[in-house]
Order: sequence, then structure tokens, then C-alpha cells
Amino acid sequence: MNIRLALIAAVAMITVLSTACNKPDNYKLTPPSVIQLSPANGSTAQPDTITLSCNPYTNAMHYYFFVTNVSTLQMTQYDTDTPALTVPLAPAQRYNWQVSVLTIDSISASSPTWSFTTR
Repeated sequence: MNIRLALIAAVAMITVLSTACNKPDNYKLTPPSVIQLSPANGSTAQPDTITLSCNPYTNAMHYYFFVTNVSTLQMTQYDTDTPALTVPLAPAQRYNWQVSVLTIDSISASSPTWSFTTR
């Protein structure tokens, strides 16, 4: 009788462990967002040559800066390996910008979209 109880307990333990270790295919951890630094969201009177920047991201391999002129809807993508980028822009325009990161582990993360206006 003790052998039978031990066998049942062992099967139950294996079931619990295998359930805990097997995650569904759609299980993914959400990477932390990219944190933008400058220019600040909603800022005005920014120079028409501006440095976009974000916090350095752990294991970042590429930073993709997306800048969109709101009036013309022209979007430009800049690819760099640093968390800061200086770009020339048109004066007196409103721009949206966002940063996406690709890490050496093939994890991607993005910032929210921020806006600013050039002087």
C-alpha cells in the first residue's frame, strides 16, 4: 500500500512540475518601454537642428528614431547604434517622434509617441 501512495505522489509531483514549466505558445514577457529624454513631449520653440535622445537600453543593438512632420505626414526613419541622434528639420513645424530598440537578444521595445514644435 505504501508503494502505491508513493507512486501516486510521484505522478502528482511530475504533473505539477511539468505544468509549471510548460507555458503556452502565446506567453511572452513584455519588455520595458524605451524612455525618451528630449525634446520633451509638447515642447515648443525647439531649434530646427535638434538632438533626439532616450535612455540607453540594456543590450541595445540598434535604435530606430521615427520622426514625422505632422503637416506633410512625411516620416523619416533614422537607424543608429546610440541613444541620441541630431537631425535637421524644417522651421515652424510640428513633429511627432518615437524610438524603437532592437536588442542583441532580438527583443524589440518602443517608446510612446511624443510631439514638439520647431521655431
